[in-house]
Amino acid sequence: MNNNRKLGATEQAMEIMNRYDKYFIVTASRIKGNLNEETLKQALDCLQNRHPRLKSRIIGSAELLHFETEGTPEIPLRVAIASHPEQWQEVLEEELNEKLDSSKGLVRAVLVRIASQNDISYLIVTVHHAIALASTVVRLHSEILTYYQKISAGEKDLSIVSLPALSSIEELLPSSAKGVRGAIANGLFVLRTFLKSLLHRPISLGFDRSNFTNSERYNRFVRRQLDKNCTQKLRARCKQEKTTVQGALCAAMLLATTRIISVEKETVEIICHSSIDIRRFLDPVINDENATVAFSYATGFFNVSKNLSFWQLARQVKSQLDISLMNRHELFSKVMTYKLMTDMSLANPKIVPDSVAVTNIGSIDIAKMYGSLELEEIGFFPVQSIVNNNFTVAATTFTDKMFLNFMFSEPLIERDKIEKLAENMLFYLVNC
Repeated sequence: MNNNRKLGATEQAMEIMNRYDKYFIVTASRIKGNLNEETLKQALDCLQNRHPRLKSRIIGSAELLHFETEGTPEIPLRVAIASHPEQWQEVLEEELNEKLDSSKGLVRAVLVRIASQNDISYLIVTVHHAIALASTVVRLHSEILTYYQKISAGEKDLSIVSLPALSSIEELLPSSAKGVRGAIANGLFVLRTFLKSLLHRPISLGFDRSNFTNSERYNRFVRRQLDKNCTQKLRARCKQEKTTVQGALCAAMLLATTRIISVEKETVEIICHSSIDIRRFLDPVINDENATVAFSYATGFFNVSKNLSFWQLARQVKSQLDISLMNRHELFSKVMTYKLMTDMSLANPKIVPDSVAVTNIGSIDIAKMYGSLELEEIGFFPVQSIVNNNFTVAATTFTDKMFLNFMFSEPLIERDKIEKLAENMLFYLVNC
């Protein structure tokens, strides 16, 4: 089926950033059981037949970008052998730094086998951000393993029903976000954003602003985990303190940041970004299965001191997020102006202030067992090489365990600093 169409403005922005350097989502899962390469390849073929955008590629100049179905190859599967149990992380970092050529396809996969452990494998899937949110890409692992289970069981009729190819997110927004009314709202949002940049003076977080070339930057990550007991305690305490897990994560990130930057001031102002999935705000609602880039964001300015109460700050974050969620018009304006803001940032990177970012997809409700295979762990790693001046953590909760991935690029920031950030953040989450 032909699902060709012109890219929407948000999709265009993400493809431009991907061409500039890298802009995609990498997910990784730990699987117990013997994964057969050929069966896995068949499962990937089934996945591609179900999701129309996985059968697309992006072609054309920056001004005329569009999705093209014809000529898209099957999802490539690479197999890597790890000589020791932790070497899968090296393979993952290779994926974080391998450009995604969107003219050939928008998804790729790697199967990592552990030489010393025949029953342990890692599945790494990379998807272009222009076609999916992190939560959707994480769920693709469940679909792959479901197809794998059926193929292994000898099922002949897999009954693959292709999902509909969605329009761009701009077209899916309500009519109030478009036309003259929408243009006025978007203009006012840009004006408010500009005024905020004049009124606020967020602290520098110590990033090296040297003009490193793309080839000189290397994407890395630091991985941490909250066990089941700590994750459940955190949820219960958040409820008791009348805040949310997102509020707690942002508060921990903000306080952890103040402990690793050298400042003489007692109180500093820090920007915190939260990603927001807006699929539930659309009419009709887009379900979790459909791959699309339906997201917005909330930006908060927080005065933080090392002695500030953790829960007080968590409630402040929740309060600001609640205001953002209630203001649907502004959420939609952020979508409609995303490309404009991206173009401005690319033209003058120095105008973008340092910040922290917390992207949390919450608890993933997918199966753990798939026949003889067990999904033990899963997480995601946002690759946004062009965004060089923020501390980013990506959070996923699966089987009541929280997985935290701290993203950074060398030599813009030292690994030791990120290690300290991660340890400080865990200290607040565990001891709150």
